Amino acid sequence: MGSYVLYAACRRGHGPKAVVCDRAETIVAVGAVLGGIPLVDGVDTHALESGDAVAVDGTTGTVELPDVHEEAVASAFLRRGSRFLFLRRGERAPTHPGLWSGVSGMVEGTEEPALRASLEITEETGLEAALVGGGEPVYVRLGDRAFRIYPFLFDCPRGDPRLNYENDEARWLTLSEVAVVRGVPRLSDALESALRAPTRP
Repeated sequence: MGSYVLYAACRRGHGPKAVVCDRAETIVAVGAVLGGIPLVDGVDTHALESGDAVAVDGTTGTVELPDVHEEAVASAFLRRGSRFLFLRRGERAPTHPGLWSGVSGMVEGTEEPALRASLEITEETGLEAALVGGGEPVYVRLGDRAFRIYPFLFDCPRGDPRLNYENDEARWLTLSEVAVVRGVPRLSDALESALRAPTRP
């Protein structure tokens, strides 16, 4: 949509109330300015679903979903050479049973997501792993819940995982294998974010 097409739609009363996007193209930004439309970019739009009530403030650059509850999740990806550890969630898992995921758990209270990731590694695998870095969060929606997933990369050079009741199988997979497994939503996106993370000193 060109800048003046967007502007003309606004003049006729048919323009959008606001524009929310992951990255605004220049022509869209210009059209929003001309039409007086609030615009916020840099938003992970996977947090949004059609029909959501959304409050957008273009001045402060904030987007709020009053009917959606955000929950923080730490997800650890353990690396060994060119392979990464993935766990298949058990049938009793509260979300996405039977799907493959990293080593993940809900962040509790005010704890740091990196700490939760380390604790989950111990609880779910019994492995020793060293934190490499943390990537940008990614969002996954499940009804009225929006999971803000904090991905972390750990190096784990040795040991076999000892699974607890939460998972029923473990596999060390290459990147190409990850792309074809039946994984939780945005599994590859979270892993890619962890791999892009700056290395901790």
